[in-house]
Amino acid sequence: MQGEAANSRLLVPTDSVTRRLPTGGHDLGELRKNLWTGRWSVVAPGRAHRPFDTRLARKDRRPRLDPACPFCPGNEHELPEILWELPSAGSPPWAVRAVPNRYPAFGLPSAESSPMAGGEGQFEPTAHPATGRQEVVIETPRHDLDPAIMSDAELGAAVEGYHARYRALSMEDPEAHVILFRNRGAEAGNSLIHAHAQLYAVREPVPDIDRRFERARRFHADNRECLLCALERLEPEAHARIVAENESFVARVPWAPVTALEVWVLPKRHHASFASAGRSERADLAAILGWVFRSYGERGGDPSYNAIWHSARMRDATAPHQHWFVQLRPRLARPAGFELTAGVDICPSDPVADAALLRG
Repeated sequence: MQGEAANSRLLVPTDSVTRRLPTGGHDLGELRKNLWTGRWSVVAPGRAHRPFDTRLARKDRRPRLDPACPFCPGNEHELPEILWELPSAGSPPWAVRAVPNRYPAFGLPSAESSPMAGGEGQFEPTAHPATGRQEVVIETPRHDLDPAIMSDAELGAAVEGYHARYRALSMEDPEAHVILFRNRGAEAGNSLIHAHAQLYAVREPVPDIDRRFERARRFHADNRECLLCALERLEPEAHARIVAENESFVARVPWAPVTALEVWVLPKRHHASFASAGRSERADLAAILGWVFRSYGERGGDPSYNAIWHSARMRDATAPHQHWFVQLRPRLARPAGFELTAGVDICPSDPVADAALLRG
């Protein structure tokens, strides 16, 4: 990744990056700080064997068309409306389409929408209508396809759909956080099996996003360098954690992962927003995502996962401290008492070993 040249004095967070934990003769766990989020993870490969079977899991046998699925061709009456389509020369005449979310958590503002009373003080209850846009990108007309078994052309079309709708919502409201993600599997929160992604465009406060971007802003102010560009140099074993690489992207297991087999797909070109990704970059993104999805299926136990796009708002699209990327988080274990109480994740896997496994 190419960022601005760093100062000769590189500033990192004052708290230590690594703290080795004492153990009673067992394999040492290591408490590692994720420099981008500021969150701690315990990397403890000795705590448990991998919580998944590395053999290819049996794929669900699904029909090419499901008459009961609202996303399948022929069931358009089940959709609120069709917002956008990528045409196809075949039948049906669309490859990807975007529709409103039929069951949104955020609603469009109306003339009657107004903040509710209360919340003047720091510790007083506050409530107001949750307003925003929610869309679904239906990635393929076929009910039986999954990104792990899509062709390059099919996954490329899906990425074009992501980009088109991400850009449209960002241009519509440059102040909004446009959040793009796809949930794969019930453990990841997926309610419909037909391949799809989702977008939220909200102006509501998003504290975790704001905190991460503020950390990146402070790092850039101190070092004149993008934090994500600097991670390759700041964090140990960066090369050994690479899973795949092409002209535009590098896929790497993070040094302080939240979960086993987590992968970050980072653009090599420094830019803040997914909206500014060029055509060749979008093709390379589809290729490297497809490679990781296939590796999850063939070598990682075919897990449920969340794929999350981290990207700047349109108003910050040229901010030098921002750097967009895609985070892939397999759902191999549920957070338990310690994680929920302490706010510290436990990853029972070594990032270097995970990268080697995914590389095959």
